Amino acid sequence: MMRNLFSTFILSLFVFSCCFAQYDPNYNENKVPDFKIPNPLKSFNGKKIKNVKKWEKTRRPELLDFFTQNIYGEVPGELELESFELVEQGSNTMNGKAKRKQN
Repeated sequence: MMRNLFSTFILSLFVFSCCFAQYDPNYNENKVPDFKIPNPLKSFNGKKIKNVKKWEKTRRPELLDFFTQNIYGEVPGELELESFELVEQGSNTMNGKAKRKQN
């Protein structure tokens, strides 16, 4: 019994220490990799953007796609629910200011 309790304590201590390990931030600018910001008036294939029409047709979609892939990430597709069941409902949420539904 005591041995089992001790093993559990050691295991939980190990898990606790791993979960709360500190991330060491980088304060040295020399360690930061180079990041080149794309020129907004030059397309990725090297063509210059000379007017608003060309910007709206070519460059803007390129930049939006670039930011989607490299910075923001893509929004998942539409969630397709055929039906749902209301499990619980309450009207006394936030002192009557909101209604709560649990599907």
